[in-house]
Amino acid sequence: MSIFYFPKIAAADYESFRRILKDDIPDTFDMWTRSQDSQKAEHILKWGADSKCVHVEVDANEFAAYCRATGNDYTPYSLRNFLYEKGSRKTKEG
Repeated sequence: MSIFYFPKIAAADYESFRRILKDDIPDTFDMWTRSQDSQKAEHILKWGADSKCVHVEVDANEFAAYCRATGNDYTPYSLRNFLYEKGSRKTKEG
């Protein structure tokens, strides 16, 4: 089964992510939401019924702390890594 982890960011926290990730994410929360919906649809089309989309709650402070602790840059790629690590732990814990 293919599992894809999507960030669940609160609308109130989106501007904090914009400051951290700079120009690497859409300008508005609505644009972000549409982008995430599109990515989910692409994932399902690519992997079909044998796939799962998991939303992982994340806030800007938590992501920034992860980047500092791991030495990762503040990039969408680092966000994906963080989501995978957090989502995998959550999945294993049940």
